[in-house]
Amino acid sequence: EFEYNVLIEFPTCFYCHIPSTQVQGKLQQCTRCHVARYCSRDCQKDDFKDHKKVCKLICGIKLTLEGEEQEVQDHEAGGDIFETQAGDFWGLGFPRGYCQTRQILAQELGEIAKVHENKYLWEEVLSHQLELMRLCHSDNQGIRHNTAFVLLSLNRDVDCYGFIKWWQTIAKTEGYDWSNPPPAKKGDWTYLTAQDTHENIFEEIPSLETREVELPFMVALCILKLRIVCDMKTMHSKQILENETCQGENEEKASSDSDQLVERDAHAQSVKQQEMLVDTYLKIIHDHNPFFLPAVVNPTQLMSQNPPKSSVRGSSEEAWLALYSCGNHFKRIPGALNLIESLDYYSPS
Repeated sequence: EFEYNVLIEFPTCFYCHIPSTQVQGKLQQCTRCHVARYCSRDCQKDDFKDHKKVCKLICGIKLTLEGEEQEVQDHEAGGDIFETQAGDFWGLGFPRGYCQTRQILAQELGEIAKVHENKYLWEEVLSHQLELMRLCHSDNQGIRHNTAFVLLSLNRDVDCYGFIKWWQTIAKTEGYDWSNPPPAKKGDWTYLTAQDTHENIFEEIPSLETREVELPFMVALCILKLRIVCDMKTMHSKQILENETCQGENEEKASSDSDQLVERDAHAQSVKQQEMLVDTYLKIIHDHNPFFLPAVVNPTQLMSQNPPKSSVRGSSEEAWLALYSCGNHFKRIPGALNLIESLDYYSPS
């Protein structure tokens, strides 16, 4: 496993953290919030003191959401407004309360997912976010910025790149008709697919200027590149070890020395190209917002501020929001913080 990968594929007990694969039968859901899972009644009882506040919060949001969903549905007799008006919910006006409440639910579920790192939790967060962007095609709530990091948390790096590229290409096309979104059913992926994460987005999109890239997207792209470098170095080290083992056991099965040198040179060049992109993206981030990189290394001062309700380009509020969505992605990549501190333009203040 790569060091940055902390995603837990199987549900785990919220109290003792034992995975469902080691439990006879299935983990039991909390009958109130339907989010928390436990391996036994004892674990559920022992965890209730800590869980009850979150449980009450989630239950309250879900109850409010159910009522608002019914109110929205009642506006259109004889049809499903979640299909007939999908894409234009924000423009309609009256469903905005529903959209805002559902975003709050996604945010709270995201907080739980950050603690437990269970795949099913992140997938539930993503499901809410994608549905909200299907209903509000122009994403007036700015959900897209957090979605990029949710995709990274799910190790869906290719989808993350395609998602960002869609917002930087299709969404920025002059004359794009936001009132006429592509047909999509609940759960559909409406963004670019099968993208090459090794490409330089600025070379792939010649018309794109660095100033046009939103800070959270630039941060997510940088994390993607750092992951690629980490993956390439890790896989190359394993390959060298395997070749050395193979040579020791059976000379005929080992690659020739010349072949290995060619492979190593090609690999070194590929790593260098990606490292250069990391350097480029870090500089863009710094030029865009000088508060962000110092806060990645030492987040205490910035994140001790109250959560901002809005932000402008280059502000500490913008950096706060980006770092909040980013979470620990930088810290989990070996050497990432040291790299930031070694930059000529980096200043801890």
